[in-house]
Amino acid sequence: MRRIVVVGFALLFTCFVMPSVGMCSDLYRKVNDLMSVEKYDDIIDILTTPCSEDPLNLRLNILLATAQVEKCALLKNAGDERYKTLVMAPYRTAVRLHKALSGHPELYYISAKCLWINDSRYRAKKTINKALKMDVDNVKYLILKGDICCDIGGRGTDEGFVDSAFDDAQKAYEKALLLKNDNSIKREIEVKLVDALRKKAARLKILSALDQR
Repeated sequence: MRRIVVVGFALLFTCFVMPSVGMCSDLYRKVNDLMSVEKYDDIIDILTTPCSEDPLNLRLNILLATAQVEKCALLKNAGDERYKTLVMAPYRTAVRLHKALSGHPELYYISAKCLWINDSRYRAKKTINKALKMDVDNVKYLILKGDICCDIGGRGTDEGFVDSAFDDAQKAYEKALLLKNDNSIKREIEVKLVDALRKKAARLKILSALDQR
């Protein structure tokens, strides 16, 4: 997943850095380099003060919130429950910026990932769909939608519901595959797609066995 996150961040970085020069440009390049090696704590240290001094700076605060939410994802995957507290910071940033400024798809993405990490799966799905309405071909958003739908489907207790959730995941991954030419990223998406199909079959098998009792 790291490669997908890094490329998505790089695209965001490119968009934001274009009007910047001098020290600001150097800052964004440094943050981008740190993101490529998952140095999220270093990014947070670098950006916390500038963001606190300029809380409505969309580009800086999105970059900080992105690092924060990716750190939380790593913590959760490692079984470190600190994520439960830390994940509120990027979520609050996204909500605050959304209220203060016009809607931005990255804010919906950050909110959706925070909600999903915190096990609010249905709200996460609704929120990532808002991001996709604004940017329908964003591979990063499609992958997150696929991940969320897999999680929802894997917990379903009705065969029709499970089938529908995994179908949504499959469609999201398949669209992402069509849009992405980078072979390393395509391989990661293909792994997710195969895993989704495997989980769907396993869940439906369990439900079918329960129905036959």
